Amino acid sequence: MKKIIRLSESDLVRIVNRVISESKIKLHEGNGTTAFNTIKDGMAGLGTDEDKVAKGVYSIKNKADYDEALALVKKAGYKTIMCWIGTDMGWSKEYDSTQAAPIADWGQQGNNPYLKDFRRHLRQFSTKEEICGENWI
Repeated sequence: MKKIIRLSESDLVRIVNRVISESKIKLHEGNGTTAFNTIKDGMAGLGTDEDKVAKGVYSIKNKADYDEALALVKKAGYKTIMCWIGTDMGWSKEYDSTQAAPIADWGQQGNNPYLKDFRRHLRQFSTKEEICGENWI
């Protein structure tokens, strides 16, 4: 025999909160801020840790993460995430043979595979994501 149970709104809220806490479901904890900080750490110092920057970029998984990271980037004075990253990963239009580089012209933005991949990933959240600057991709 079926039994009908009546629940008030507060009962339902209490049950849902209990299920969430017991199953240890993590709600959105600000992946955009985490992404921003990871990218910032990768760009800190003299050299760029491309792997750390990549980890930060690819941790942006949805529009909410993207918007959160973009707000922090704009606070830092850049119009897009790629403009911010491009300032650190590009050395100018001239290639300096003393720079460690696995391929010729690695430091030029148009030849930097990291920047191309980052841009491709971020463009799924905003078509405004472009690397800023003269003759950049």
